[in-house]
Amino acid sequence: MKKIIWLLGIFALTAKTAVPQQLAVATPQGKHTVSGTVSDAATGEELIGATVYIKELGAGTTTNTYGFYSLTVADADYELVAQFIGYTPVTKKISLSQNIKVNFSLETTTTEIEQVVVQGEKLNKNLTRPDMGMEKLQIATIKSIPALFGETDVIKSIQFLPGVGTSGEGFIGYNVRGGGTGQNMMLLDEATVYNAAHLFGIFSVFNNDALKDVKFYKGGMPAEYGGRLSSLLDVHMKEGSPQKFGVNGGIGLLSSRLTIDGPILKDRCSFIVSGRRSYMDIFFPLYRDEIPDDTKLYFYDMNAKVNFKVNDNNRLFASGYFGRDVMNYAGVMQIDYGNRTLTTRYNHLFNDRLFSNLSVIYSHFMYGLEESDTRWESSIRDWNAKADVTFFATPQNTLKTGGQLTYHKFTPFTVTAGANSPNYMKNVSQHNKSLEYAAYVSHETKIGGIIDIDYGLRMSMFQNFGKAEVVNLDENYNAVDTTRHEKGIFNTYKGIEPRISVNWRVTDKASVKANFQQTYQYVHLASTTMSPLPIDSWFASNPNVKPERCRMVSLGYFQNTQNDMYAFSAETYYKKMYDVVDFKDHADMFVSDDIATQIRTGQGYSYGLELMLKKQEGKFTGWVSYTYSRTFTKVETINNNEYYPSNYDKPHDLSVVATYDVLPRLHVSLNWVYSTGAPRTLPTGRFEYNGVIAPVYAERNALRLPDFHRLDLSATFDLKTVERKGRPWLEQNLNLSIYNVYNRHNAASIMFEQDEHDPSVMTAEKLYMFSIFPSVTYNFKF
Repeated sequence: MKKIIWLLGIFALTAKTAVPQQLAVATPQGKHTVSGTVSDAATGEELIGATVYIKELGAGTTTNTYGFYSLTVADADYELVAQFIGYTPVTKKISLSQNIKVNFSLETTTTEIEQVVVQGEKLNKNLTRPDMGMEKLQIATIKSIPALFGETDVIKSIQFLPGVGTSGEGFIGYNVRGGGTGQNMMLLDEATVYNAAHLFGIFSVFNNDALKDVKFYKGGMPAEYGGRLSSLLDVHMKEGSPQKFGVNGGIGLLSSRLTIDGPILKDRCSFIVSGRRSYMDIFFPLYRDEIPDDTKLYFYDMNAKVNFKVNDNNRLFASGYFGRDVMNYAGVMQIDYGNRTLTTRYNHLFNDRLFSNLSVIYSHFMYGLEESDTRWESSIRDWNAKADVTFFATPQNTLKTGGQLTYHKFTPFTVTAGANSPNYMKNVSQHNKSLEYAAYVSHETKIGGIIDIDYGLRMSMFQNFGKAEVVNLDENYNAVDTTRHEKGIFNTYKGIEPRISVNWRVTDKASVKANFQQTYQYVHLASTTMSPLPIDSWFASNPNVKPERCRMVSLGYFQNTQNDMYAFSAETYYKKMYDVVDFKDHADMFVSDDIATQIRTGQGYSYGLELMLKKQEGKFTGWVSYTYSRTFTKVETINNNEYYPSNYDKPHDLSVVATYDVLPRLHVSLNWVYSTGAPRTLPTGRFEYNGVIAPVYAERNALRLPDFHRLDLSATFDLKTVERKGRPWLEQNLNLSIYNVYNRHNAASIMFEQDEHDPSVMTAEKLYMFSIFPSVTYNFKF
């Protein structure tokens, strides 16, 4: 612990002070470094993941999260090329005899130009990079996919990828390679988002208009990330244009959005502010017989970011998110919940090859339930400090190291009863405090032009501390007594997390990849439902609940056609999970005094095969993906201590996503999904005892819901561009989407009801969420 804190202190000190001459990194004799940034010529925003390479050597790299690149090569005259999908490549001639800076500004291309020139390095990244199980999602692709209520969404888009399943129709919860929704890490500008749902999961907190870059990892997670077993969704916000002001937004049936960005100091300081508001409840008066008066249901959120370029070597960022959901049922019951995040970052370039980032981050999620003058609240707060250093040693070798410290403050529940409440108790729970540490080092190397290896080691530690009462359990998980801790650290867990990814270029158009990773998860999600709800509770590892742990190995084959127009991939994986959390039979997390009495821990395993065929360019683009997977869990006292299908076990999953440019101004899209029905524990009989009829249940998750399938369509028509002074002033389009075209009633659950006329007869009724739903959205950009 002292070493990690010392390491963080050193990083913070070096990031805030000038670099002494002796710290300068020596350049090998006869070699020098070309470095710089790649940005959008129209907006001035840096491009993440742009390719920069030297034609003569075939050596290249990609820009990091802040648009920075660095290449160290032998002195000579070269042609340096920068390119990015959707942009016209730029070539610059350089004469390298000393360290130089070369910045690129790329112009966006039309579709026709893109078909001709935007090829090569970027389109075959699936072959050249060592990481597997990673998808970089283009914002334009996300916006083109048909969606419920016409609201395109990052999370709903990744549900169409192989290995990713939905936790419920129309909802943003997702399961990755047999993991639960609580095993997915979601980051917004490095801040943890604990619940990404708006309106109980119909919308997500990620506003596409404010987003710049989206990366999704279902395997091959880099060593700098940890804390979850299954996946990482890493989302970065736009910085705003440092060159000109812009306004864009959209007006839909159920929500509207508006984004404003522009320079504060031209080319040095910029901002972006983006907001959304739903108004579903304005239609409630049309359903007076079904929805009482004064019923409210809405959400609002705001993204904001400011960045300041101090000079070529120093840059400051500050970004934040604030969102809130409110549901008030005729003044009788209210549910409200929301997220808040704040991220401050400091980038420092020590020299042409040594880059650092220091971040201080705050994250807060809370929810409340109020009924009969009694309010129940729960929350989690994180304070996080992290530092990262990247050393671009050579074009073939990149080193990264860093560390972070997170202070968690959990408030499981706070109950406050008013004078008019039938329950006159007042119970304020204790705050549960914990510290989570991590330090990592990683090395990405290229060997002989055909082998790429990215390996690293992450070390983590978790400690409970402060004033707390820990329940002591007997062998049957019954609370016996409590142990009271007044202060100090009273429990510690440690974890070693090795990571390695290998890529072997079999040919110019084919590669084989392998990956192994071990991950630890120290915070857990308590949920009795498939979809993430605001009333779900997060709780920390403690003396009664060990951290979850996972080991996963994966192997993949990747093949492109000669022109890189088509890309095929086949990945197979096996993961073993330890100390996974599940609820006991008939658990009640609201009545119990301590959640430890309601949960059980055990082990699980998952395996699968993931196939994907993608068309990457042209008028017709999209992909077809198929996943075969199985997931099983064995938990003490559940299912007679035998393995049973987990809640996320869906053997077959098929997705089709397609976009076609019918005309230069008319684009149509469709997606079709199919999956095996989710497993459920349902009654198979009943018995009567003393006049009371009770159900008899099957084994845990022994039965399944009907298979799931759905077709969605959308059409986007680009309206006439309004020009002023010969330049585009207003760009606009109209989007029409139809969700669930053939009106499939997919079962969300099965309910059993007693027949009104014959109590001896039970009938099963299917509960479904959505029928066919058309929507229209007007989008504009000034």
